[in-house]
Amino acid sequence: MFTFGTPAAASSHESTTGATVGTFFNPFVPYTERSDHHSGRHLDEYQSISAQSVYSNFSQEELRLADYRQGRGGERAATSTQSPTQGFVAPIFYAQKSLVRTDRAHLDLLRGAAIRVCVGPVECTCPGPNTDSCECNDSWYLPKSLMSHHSAFLRAACTRDFKERQTNRIELPNDDPAVFALYVEWLYYGCYTVAAPRLFSAEPEHQIGRDVKCWILGDKLLDKGFKNFAMSRVYRQYTALGSFARAITTDEVRHVLENTAPRSKLRQLYLQLVVQHFANPLRLRGTTENWDELLLDHADARLLFFQNFRIAPEQRNLVKAEQEYMDHEKPLLEALSKMELQDQATIPPPA
Repeated sequence: MFTFGTPAAASSHESTTGATVGTFFNPFVPYTERSDHHSGRHLDEYQSISAQSVYSNFSQEELRLADYRQGRGGERAATSTQSPTQGFVAPIFYAQKSLVRTDRAHLDLLRGAAIRVCVGPVECTCPGPNTDSCECNDSWYLPKSLMSHHSAFLRAACTRDFKERQTNRIELPNDDPAVFALYVEWLYYGCYTVAAPRLFSAEPEHQIGRDVKCWILGDKLLDKGFKNFAMSRVYRQYTALGSFARAITTDEVRHVLENTAPRSKLRQLYLQLVVQHFANPLRLRGTTENWDELLLDHADARLLFFQNFRIAPEQRNLVKAEQEYMDHEKPLLEALSKMELQDQATIPPPA
């Protein structure tokens, strides 16, 4: 059990290294009020930090979690995140399975020639004269074998008779350099890291999640492994239990609908989440006008909503298991390449 308050206040418990719940830098001040008994001549003192007015809207578990997310849970909390059998277990949507490679085959993908990948607009659009710290575009020199192994789109650019192969340069002017950097991280390590949204974060609600952008990039690059990794993170964020679940905004739904195909897995997940939680203001953010405009602009979203309109909110169990949203189909370019190889194999040699 983790203790609350300052070490002095926690001296009667089994440990004095507990987290200062919800506010690591502010000192713990016991909350006192006059007792209802004894004609108000006595003071009652509360040792729980959630009794203070500034924290009264949050439970002790939520405040404790806020410290853990910032790495301020004390030595015992750090130990518990490494051993699930001790103390607090981190929420499931932050625990990603690491890829443990048991062979050295991945090193073969790092050998051979490299190609330059330029991401973002050609001309820098950053304000100010200093372009050394440009964030609007970026370039990478990546092994062709590594990219070709994962992405059918990039494999075609590296191996087919396109301009990219002749110039040894791939341009992605409409993509986000920060998102592509996560893709590069995934190529080398099998995972990527994104700062988790904090409980008391000042992050604007209109900001689109990086995992959503990663899935869209993976869909463009025809990399189902990257798509599935991003989908797993998205799914766990929105299907977590209770207050751990992330709220859905109209801006994020609109971004998904405008950048995905009608039958894509990400689109299906978001529409099912919206319909299932439409009556819950804690799970959906946005004004009635914004949602109305969104439904008017996208017929498939409007149709799914009205199909389930007469079903009670507690019975709208549309969201399926996580595996149902994974991509197991082979990319079209990969299928076409195999067809071409088969056709070449059937052509008889010249006499």
